[in-house]
Amino acid sequence: MRPGLSRLAALPALLVALWLIAGAALAQTAPESPDYEQWQRTAERAEQVVERAAASTESLEALRAQLAGWREQFLAAQGQNTTRIATLEAQLEALGPPPEEGATEPPDVAQRRAELQEQLENLRAPVRNAEAAFTRAQGLISEIDAIIRARQVDALLSLGATPLNPANWALALGEVGQATRKMQLEVETAIATPSRVAEARNRLPGIFLLLAGGFVLLLRGHRWVDRAGAHMRARARRGTSVWALLISIGHILLPLAGLSAIIFAAAYSGLAGPRLSRMLAFLPLAFALLLGFRWLGQRLYNPVESEAVIPLAEGPRREARYYSTLLALLIVVQITISAFVNLGDLSQATEAVLQFPVTVLMGLVLFRMGVILGRYRGASDDDEGAFVARAIRSLGRASLVVGALMPLLAAIGYLNASLLIRPWIVSLAILGLVLILQRLVRDLDQLITGR
Repeated sequence: MRPGLSRLAALPALLVALWLIAGAALAQTAPESPDYEQWQRTAERAEQVVERAAASTESLEALRAQLAGWREQFLAAQGQNTTRIATLEAQLEALGPPPEEGATEPPDVAQRRAELQEQLENLRAPVRNAEAAFTRAQGLISEIDAIIRARQVDALLSLGATPLNPANWALALGEVGQATRKMQLEVETAIATPSRVAEARNRLPGIFLLLAGGFVLLLRGHRWVDRAGAHMRARARRGTSVWALLISIGHILLPLAGLSAIIFAAAYSGLAGPRLSRMLAFLPLAFALLLGFRWLGQRLYNPVESEAVIPLAEGPRREARYYSTLLALLIVVQITISAFVNLGDLSQATEAVLQFPVTVLMGLVLFRMGVILGRYRGASDDDEGAFVARAIRSLGRASLVVGALMPLLAAIGYLNASLLIRPWIVSLAILGLVLILQRLVRDLDQLITGR
């Protein structure tokens, strides 16, 4: 081989060697030592806050995040000098155990042992400081967590106004009307401002384009997805269930994109006030939740029995699809009420009155879903199918209890406790998503392996 070619061939090896050397040097770079003076001030302030227990929950959470950052620094600092400490300990061990009381050892050995011991103590000192600071930070975080949990329990079990009291109905009606008028006044003020109206007119082409595209996606998106699914089923020879699942996600994405375009057009006009703008910004999330639940219902209780993840009988399966969408709609209404209450700074009694009929409807629908799921017997007799069937029946029976209990709590006045019906329904949806993904993995395996 010619010298030039041999040098060229050795270049990759040289680059790899340099990369390894640089990596080793970086790996041995000691992490920056924590600023213990700053930590002392932070810890003392945190101890005062914890002792008083008067700060807001938001302030406590911010302080907890700050302490968690310090804790990570101390955890990293505990790993300082690990290799060097291990080396010194090995050297001390090689010298043998120290002489017993009254015994002596050679002077050079004693001197070497003292030197090694001094070096070891110097290296261990930063580690001990980090361990002590880590323990202090962990203790403060635990105390803050205890305060926050106690407040959450108190809020959950707090007895408020009952929505069955007619006096609260008039209060709710007045507060809702006042909050609505404030939003209306913001829009009227914007329309009466010439500069904002002129700006909106200049943006009309973009607004019309967004509205047109949004309504097309919102009204025609489902049909396009259905046509794509039918075309796929007619063409595909294998893996139709996989492609059907992937295409069905369009039932969420296209309408959601359409609604987002419409809402953006309203915000782009500049005529919506601050309160209305915040409500509009919330709508895409609520609509995504509604579409997601509807999609889950279609996949779990598909009209085609072979494609249903939970293959109930035809009648209960149709009911389950309907109730899934209805539950999603009720959750969206419940969340919208909470957002409206927060924006309008309405009273707890007003929220209790507004949420009560929604909670009652959610309880009734959830109870009916519990009856349907409680009768599920499974699609297969193998161990896995039997386990899934038992789990679904157990969740159905639990849903009966939740669906009956939460409206009663709301009627008594335990508003926060009654709102737990929402996370329960969301938990059921997440478990349903897990079943869908499990089915997808199995179908992908069949598609890839050809079995």
